[in-house]
Amino acid sequence: MDKGLYIIQQLLRRWQWQGFLINALRGLSVSGIVTSLLHITWHWSMWWMLPLWVLSTAIFHYVFSYRKLRDKDVAVWIDQQHPQMEDSTTLLLEKHLQGLPGLQAEKVNAILPGLKVLPPFTRTWRMAVLTAAGSLSLAAFATYVSARLAQQNMAGAMVEDTLPETRLPEIEGVVVHITPPTYTHLEKRTQENFQLKVVAGSNVRWQITTTRPVPALALRFNDSLTVNLTSTDSTHWQLGITIQQPGYYQAQLNGQWSALYKLEVIKDQPPQIQVQSPKAYTLIDYGRPPQVQLLASISDDYGLLSDTLFITIASGEGEAVKFREQKMPLPISAGTRSATVAKLLDLRALQMQPGDELYFYLSAQDALHQQGRSDRNMVVWEDTAQLMKLDGMANGVDLKPAFFRSERQIIMETEQLLRDKDTIRLQQFQDKSSDLGSDQKLLRLRYGQFLGEEAEDGAEAREALAQLDNPADFSNAAKILDAVTDKHDNAEDAGFFDPTTKAQLKATLTEMWNAELRLRTYKPAEALPYAYKALRMLKDLQQQSRAYVAKTGVKLTPLKPEKRLTGVLTGIADPLTERNIRNIGSDTLLRLSLGILELWQSGTTPDIRQQQVLQRAGLQLATHAASDPATYLPPVAALRRMLEQGPAGSDFQTTERALQQLLPPPAWQPYRREQEEDMHLSQHYFEQLQALKK
Repeated sequence: MDKGLYIIQQLLRRWQWQGFLINALRGLSVSGIVTSLLHITWHWSMWWMLPLWVLSTAIFHYVFSYRKLRDKDVAVWIDQQHPQMEDSTTLLLEKHLQGLPGLQAEKVNAILPGLKVLPPFTRTWRMAVLTAAGSLSLAAFATYVSARLAQQNMAGAMVEDTLPETRLPEIEGVVVHITPPTYTHLEKRTQENFQLKVVAGSNVRWQITTTRPVPALALRFNDSLTVNLTSTDSTHWQLGITIQQPGYYQAQLNGQWSALYKLEVIKDQPPQIQVQSPKAYTLIDYGRPPQVQLLASISDDYGLLSDTLFITIASGEGEAVKFREQKMPLPISAGTRSATVAKLLDLRALQMQPGDELYFYLSAQDALHQQGRSDRNMVVWEDTAQLMKLDGMANGVDLKPAFFRSERQIIMETEQLLRDKDTIRLQQFQDKSSDLGSDQKLLRLRYGQFLGEEAEDGAEAREALAQLDNPADFSNAAKILDAVTDKHDNAEDAGFFDPTTKAQLKATLTEMWNAELRLRTYKPAEALPYAYKALRMLKDLQQQSRAYVAKTGVKLTPLKPEKRLTGVLTGIADPLTERNIRNIGSDTLLRLSLGILELWQSGTTPDIRQQQVLQRAGLQLATHAASDPATYLPPVAALRRMLEQGPAGSDFQTTERALQQLLPPPAWQPYRREQEEDMHLSQHYFEQLQALKK
C-alpha cells in the first residue's frame, strides 16, 4: 500500500505542475494577442508582453487553481478510468486496514503500478499549446508588419535624401563637414550629398572633387549671392561659411548650373514657459491663507541658462495707487533642456495687505540669450473690510439695494455669533445659526425671482387653484392655465437681465446656498467664506450696471458752391485700367498661372506672354523657397524644368499644388439656406389669430 500511495502522490505533484504550465500558456496567449493589437494600433512596444504575461498568468492561476487538487481527487480519477481497480483506489489512502478492506487494498496496490494513468486535462493541455503557438505567431507577424511599415514611412520621409542627386558631370564627389554651434552640444557630422539640414549658426565646409582640372567653381545661394571656392590643384575645391538663413543653392562649373539643392536651417527657438498654477486670475477669499503655489514647466530645445520671476504689487485705490516691483532669480541647472519650477508665494512675506493685487510672470533665457516669458497672472487678496462698506451703492442704476444690504447684515450677525460662541449655551448657538440659515434662504429665494425660479412650497399655486371654486369657471380653460402655468414669454421676464448678469446671479445663488447649508448644520465659520463671496459678486454687479457711451459725429467733406450745378465736366475722364505683367497683383498672377498650367496640361503650349507670367510666378515660388526650401524648392525646380525642357512626370501636379498653397483662402460668400418644413404650422397659427380677431 505504501507503493500505491507513493504513485498517487507523484501523480498529484505532476498534475499540479502541468496545471501551472497550462495557466502560463493561457496567459501567454492572452498577452500575445493583446500586445499585438496594441503594437499595431498604438505602436506599443512588444516588451509589454512580459508584464502582461505575468499578470494574466496570475489571474488564470487564481481562477483555475490546480493546486487545489488532492490525493482523493487522483484516486477517484483512477477509479473512473480503470474499472479493474473496482472503485477501491481510495483504500490506498487509508492506514491500518484490516479484514476485507485490507485484502482489497493489497489487491489494487498490486494492480496500480502496471496501469498507464493519463492526466484529466489532456485536451486542455493540447488546446493551451496550440493557442500559445498561434499567439506567438501573431506577435511575430505584428512585429514584422510594424517593422515593414516603419521602414516604408522612413523611406517615404527620406526619399529625397536617398535618391541620387543630379550633379554636374565634372563633379566626382562632395564631402560636407557640418559643425553645429558649441552651445547646442551636438556632435560634428559629415555627409556626401549637397542637400543640407543644419542648425542655425553651424559652420559648413564643402570639399568638392572634380574629374579633371577646371578653372573655377562657385556656389550661388538663393539666386543672389555667388561665392567662389578655393583650390590648390584645380581638382580639389573647398569652401567654408556659417549658415544662418534657409534657402537653396546651386553649383556653377564651366558656365553650367547644377540642380537646386535644399538648405534647411533649424532655428533655435526661445524657451517655452507654461504656468500650471495659479490660474490667470486667482482670488484669495475670506478664511483662506494668503499663499499661492507657483508651479511652472520650462523647456528649451538646446538648454536653459537662467530663470527669473518678476513680481509687481499694486497697493491703494484710484489716483493713490502705488506699484512695487521685485525680481527673484529661480534656481535652475544651466544647460538643462526641461525643468519644473515650484515656489510658494507668501503674500505676507511680500509685504502685501488685504486689498492689494499681485502681478507676476516668468522669464527664461537660453544659451543663445533668447528671452521667453509666460503670460502675466494676477493674484488678488480680498479686503473684507472694504467689501463691507456701502460705497458705490448709490452710483449708477441700483437694481438691488435692499438685497445687497441684507447679505451684508447676515455676514455681520454671523461674525457676531462666532464672537459670542463661548459665552452662550449650545442650544442658543444652534438656534441662532439656524435662524441665520433661514434668513439666507429667504434672501436666496428673493434673488431667485429675478431668474424666474419657482417657489419651493407651491403655496402660490395652491392659492390660485382655490380661486377656481366658482362653478362659472368650470370650463374656463384660459383661467385654469393662467393659474397653474408660468408665462415665460412675458417680455419683462425675458429681457430683464443680460446673459452675463444672469450667469453671475446664478453663481451668487450657488454661494448663498452653500452658506445656507452650513448655517443650518451649525457651522457658521465655514459659511462665512461663501457669504463673503456672494457679497463680492453682488457688489461687482453693482459696478457693472454703469455704462458710458461717447457721442460721435459725422465729418463730411465741405462742398464747393461755385462748382455746383454748372455742368462743367472739364478734367473728368473715363477711368483707364492698364494691365500688364508688371502691375498684376500677386493673387491675380497666381490664378493666371494656374489657368495657364491647366491649358498647358490639356495640350495648349503657352506663348511668350504666358511664359512670362509663369516666370513671374516662379520668382514668387523662389522667394518662398528661400524661407521654406523643403516645401517650395521642388516646385521651383519643376517649373524651371518645364519652361526649359518641357513638362515631365508629375511637374504639373507639383507646381499647381505649390501655387494653390500661396493663394489666400476664398472669402465666405452669402448663400441661401434651405428652409426646413414646419408642416404649415406658421400658416395655421396665423389663420387662427385672424379668426380670433373676427
